[in-house]
Amino acid sequence: MRCVWFREDLRVDDNLALNYAAQSGPVWGLFLITHDWWDRHGWGSNKRAALFTALESLASDLSNFNIPLIIKNVTGALYHDQVEIVLQTLATHHTNMLYFNRQYELHETDRDRLLAKKLLKQGGHLHVFDDLLLYPPGSIRTASNTPFTVFTPFKKKALASVDQKIMQGPKLKKQQELAIKSDLSSLVKVKPDSPDLFKLPITTIQAKKRLEFFAEEKLHHYELHRNFPCLDGTSKLSVALSLGSLSIRQLWNDIERQPDSLGKETYQSELLWREFYKHILIDFPDVCRYKPFKKQYELFDWNDNNVLLQAWKEGLTGYPIVDAGMRQLRQEGWMHNRVRMICAMFLTKLLLQSWQKGEQEFAYWLADYDLAANNGGWQWSSSTGTDAVPYFRIFSPWSQTERFDPDGEYIKRYIPELESLSGLHLSSAEKLGKFSQKGYPKMIKDYHQARQECLDAFKKHEQSR
Repeated sequence: MRCVWFREDLRVDDNLALNYAAQSGPVWGLFLITHDWWDRHGWGSNKRAALFTALESLASDLSNFNIPLIIKNVTGALYHDQVEIVLQTLATHHTNMLYFNRQYELHETDRDRLLAKKLLKQGGHLHVFDDLLLYPPGSIRTASNTPFTVFTPFKKKALASVDQKIMQGPKLKKQQELAIKSDLSSLVKVKPDSPDLFKLPITTIQAKKRLEFFAEEKLHHYELHRNFPCLDGTSKLSVALSLGSLSIRQLWNDIERQPDSLGKETYQSELLWREFYKHILIDFPDVCRYKPFKKQYELFDWNDNNVLLQAWKEGLTGYPIVDAGMRQLRQEGWMHNRVRMICAMFLTKLLLQSWQKGEQEFAYWLADYDLAANNGGWQWSSSTGTDAVPYFRIFSPWSQTERFDPDGEYIKRYIPELESLSGLHLSSAEKLGKFSQKGYPKMIKDYHQARQECLDAFKKHEQSR
């Protein structure tokens, strides 16, 4: 018998480890609940709730193929704890053949190396697949065989490297029932703080329905609508991708089949940003240690002000577009990508708080948390990362509101204190100040003063190098 260890691939369709294992003989599945490990990684309840929802769906889908799933609870925050549980479970069920899809974070890579060493020493067999990416690690390289550190040439090389039709794995077939029975007793059902979380497509069937709707109804207008947070203009498939309940290959192929449009081109570019940040994580593992990609910023003098940080976290900065985003994050476990950039740049540039603090706050609340994408986005916003914006490029919350939420529809959805104001008042510090609303705070810092302090701090750092 063969064991498939599920991790970030909670699906039956186009799951390379599962599909290829089942081609060779009878299969059973394993999943580890690792609360201590997730605590160490900074996950909050939203990510776990989404994971458990996808996991329950996976167990049901596997049962349709007579594939049992055994779920184990692991105590301990070290990867050694997971290795021992996997080896013990394999021994209990007299299995010495293990299949899994590769994870790319630093500690996960160390864990898998230790597991491989111990399993092979015991005479076992290990089969590992690159399932989470369109392009395997090391396959997209410069002419001098070095990693790309700028997105545009990476994208150009990626698009030219393989056919647009990304090959998917073999179809899964129903197998004979095994003596091993599913054990789901360790599956702790965690409900999110807000039912709004489950408006997001999480399970495979939900993700496929959303993909079909997005491809047919939204994709053509994606370039035009994607930056307006009041619109349903994005795919909202980030949770399903982060959990692996939807295959990146199926997503790419379904989009590729659609008629050519600027929206299609732009959306595929966004998928390649995901790919790019994964490759950065693999080639430059220091980002997993929360170090800046640009080494010159390791000693940057960030402002350690907990009052400012807490106001940002709670959506009480007095800047409506920022506060709306942070409140959406807490209510729904998700935030529109344009607003993520606004909130991130506000914290790092206008409040001069370290990007690591913001990254950790997003990790705690996001149901779609993914280290590579979150880390890459935060470092981009703070000008410390690969392909980052120059330090003197600073988003104005007011101009961003004027451009992307001109009527204040998004803002008023999450800040009821401001419902009576027009979009004109919400995109101007002066006009908002004249119509201060009961219960809504004043600005914690003046925008122009904060912007100048940021420029001065970065210039000082550059001159000190």
